[in-house]
Amino acid sequence: MNLSPMVYCLIALVAYMIWYSLIRFFVYKMTKEITHNKSTPYITPHYLFKWQFLVFHFLCICGFIIFSSMFLDTIDSQYVATSLAIQFKENRIEFNSQYAFIFTFFFCIILYILSILDWLFLCVPNILLFVLFIISNGIYFFTYGFYDGYPFMILGILYVSYFFIHLFCRHEVLGQGDIWVIASIAICIESFFVEQYEIIFQILICASLLGICLYIWLSKQKKKIFAKHRSTLQHTITHKDSIQHNVTSLSMDADTIQIPFIPLLTLGFIIVGIWHAA
Repeated sequence: MNLSPMVYCLIALVAYMIWYSLIRFFVYKMTKEITHNKSTPYITPHYLFKWQFLVFHFLCICGFIIFSSMFLDTIDSQYVATSLAIQFKENRIEFNSQYAFIFTFFFCIILYILSILDWLFLCVPNILLFVLFIISNGIYFFTYGFYDGYPFMILGILYVSYFFIHLFCRHEVLGQGDIWVIASIAICIESFFVEQYEIIFQILICASLLGICLYIWLSKQKKKIFAKHRSTLQHTITHKDSIQHNVTSLSMDADTIQIPFIPLLTLGFIIVGIWHAA
C-alpha cells in the first residue's frame, strides 16, 4: 500500500471516531440492559473513557493500520493475478488491494470493539458479529476477485463442531458469538494465506493457552477475595449456621469463573498474524 502519511492519519482519525461512537453507544446500552434484567445495579466502566485509556486505544488503532498493511504484503500476487485474469484487467489489482486494506483495517476495529465488550459484559451484540462476518466476506471478495460458498462452509463446519462439543460437555465451552468470530477470523486468514489452514489452529491454540493463563490468574484473585470475605464473616457473624451458609455461597462463587474468549481470539489473531506476516 503506497498511501501518503496524511491519508493514514485521516484513516486513523475516522476509525477512532467510529470506534469511540460505537463503544460508547454499546457500553451504555448493554449497561442499561444488565441493570434492567438484574436486581443489583451494574456500574458503568467510566474509566474506559479517561484520557489515558483513550490515548491507549488510539495507539492500538494506529497499530491496526500497520497490522493491516503487513497482511496485504502476504498476498501471493501470481495467485491473485491468475484469479482475476478472466474477470478483471491488470490495473484493477491495486484497486482491489486498497479495498482489501480498508476492509481488513475495519475488521480489526470491529474485532477490537467486540473484545472490549466481551471483556466487560461476557456477551456481545449480534449486530456487531454480523458486521464482522460481512467485512470478512468483503476481504475474501476483494482479495480473490470472486465470491463462492467458502465463508458459509466455514461457518457451517464450526456450528456442527459446536453442536457435537456440547453433546458431551455439561457446561458451555464456547458461545455462539465465539463461533461467528472464529469463522470471520478463518475467512480473513484464508484470504491472505492461501490454503494454510494450520494458521487457524495456531490461533485457537494460542487463544486457549492465553485462556488457561487467565483462568489461573483469576482463580488466584478469587481465592484471595474469598479468604478475605471468610475472615470478615468469621469476625462479624457469631451464628455457626450463618457462617457456614455464607462461606459455602462464597466458595461456589469462587469456583465459577467465566472466561471472555473473544479478547483471547483477538490476541491470538494478532500474535500469529504478525508471526506469519513479518
